[in-house]
Amino acid sequence: MNKKSFALSWGRKMFFGLGWALTSIVAMNYLQSMILPQSFGGWMYFLSTFIGHYGMILSLVYFLIFCPIILIFPTYYISRIWSILLILGLNVGIFFDSYLFSRYHFHLNSFLWDILKQNQTLDVFGLTPFKLGLLGFVVLIFFILFWIRGEALWRKMCGRFSNPVKNWYLAIIAFCFFISSTVHMFSYAEGGGPITRIANLFPLNFAIDGKLFLKKYGLVKETDLPLDQHYGHLYYPANGLKCQNKSPKNVVMIVLENWPADWNQNQTPFLTHYKTHGLNFVNHYSGGLTAEEGYFSLLYSLPPIYSVSVKRQKSFPVFLDQVKKQNGELSFYRSSKESPVEKFIPEITETGLDQIAVDLNKRQEGNIQAPYFMQVYIGEDDLNQRDLGIKEVMNTLIKMGQIQKSIIIVTGTHSNKLKTPFYLIWPGKKNGEFSKATSHYDILGTILLEDWKCKNRMSDVGLGHSLFNSDESIKFVTGNYDHLMIIDPQKKNMAIIDESAKLQANGAKVDEMKLILDALNRMTMFYRPR
Repeated sequence: MNKKSFALSWGRKMFFGLGWALTSIVAMNYLQSMILPQSFGGWMYFLSTFIGHYGMILSLVYFLIFCPIILIFPTYYISRIWSILLILGLNVGIFFDSYLFSRYHFHLNSFLWDILKQNQTLDVFGLTPFKLGLLGFVVLIFFILFWIRGEALWRKMCGRFSNPVKNWYLAIIAFCFFISSTVHMFSYAEGGGPITRIANLFPLNFAIDGKLFLKKYGLVKETDLPLDQHYGHLYYPANGLKCQNKSPKNVVMIVLENWPADWNQNQTPFLTHYKTHGLNFVNHYSGGLTAEEGYFSLLYSLPPIYSVSVKRQKSFPVFLDQVKKQNGELSFYRSSKESPVEKFIPEITETGLDQIAVDLNKRQEGNIQAPYFMQVYIGEDDLNQRDLGIKEVMNTLIKMGQIQKSIIIVTGTHSNKLKTPFYLIWPGKKNGEFSKATSHYDILGTILLEDWKCKNRMSDVGLGHSLFNSDESIKFVTGNYDHLMIIDPQKKNMAIIDESAKLQANGAKVDEMKLILDALNRMTMFYRPR
């Protein structure tokens, strides 16, 4: 065997012997961020991907990086040093990625890397000098062990007259990669599910789609269910509610589609009236970038990033669930355009505004005392029509004597600039204007704690804070996986993570990154049991 073939054979022994074993051990660090597969198909995908994916990464490093250098410099020391550096470097990268993934549920990307390479931000990730020193010591130990093992393997192979390395490992990698890709392709085409959630666990995972091909030949069924880009169970609420008020007020939630904070108030005299006849929160933000996302954030007190998991698990909004437990009524009305509620709660049916008076009359005739939740969705584009819709609803409530018995919410789903008006009529609370920043996440959670007297934290039911909290430094997350925004209303900074996972920060400094990373951590906190 010539010198180059010998060095390459020795390298294959190192990469697919020691290297594969070490990578498999390090990669197990990802397992703390997932729940085990619940089906045979899930286990088949997980095991085949675990073997095939990391085997493929090692193969690419071996053939594309190790081999070219060794073909040029097939010497004893260069072969050993180059192979050990590549194996250890790859595993250090996988370790860092799994460390960050378990904390922030993002793989190591340009956004996290731009922060990580700043020396003063290492402690933000919990990478203290002691931890880095310990990691360096462990890497040094492995370097020595690999050097000793490589020396023994080199000497052992020198005593042989033919290439002792077989290519069975490549066949295993190819077979597992084929099984993994096929299972993922069919699962993806049928709408994702538990299998595609597992795919997010693996770094640099570019799984084959094949959706159009499979549907073209009728190999899978059509589905409109979007992919679930998370990997775990949704724990919502985080803890069971312990509410003490047995006679809470009714809640009327009037939602206007796409209502910007700078709308023309001259065309809406009735709506403008409530700026001074209620609690006016002038610095209020939606939790979504579209009508559907903003509505979800209002109803669930969560960012829209959770919406797919909510649909899959058929999770009911915490506030609405509490109303049902009190034997209360849930009613949904709309002026013309349907609200997004049926996308999250399919069993809900909306009726017209004229049905409000009919239903309230039935309550009075039946002497029903249990609380009710009423949603009124106004989707007209014309401002005058919106104003008339609000007037009709409020006049009905006044006529039926519900104003003093109800907390009335008036807000928008969203706006292009995220800010949307928010008026709150709360019997017993003094009218006034509030300049502190608030969001859709705050509204229903505040009612649970203030009116229902629930002995819980706001973090049990969503990402909100109390509307009556004096804290002016609150930051919050909005958006979805394609376009995340971390907003600091006080400093008017907006950190944006777009679909290419890059950070665009308006005035954000390195010392503010800790707050941004904390926001990312809170964004996925309902995927972890507490």
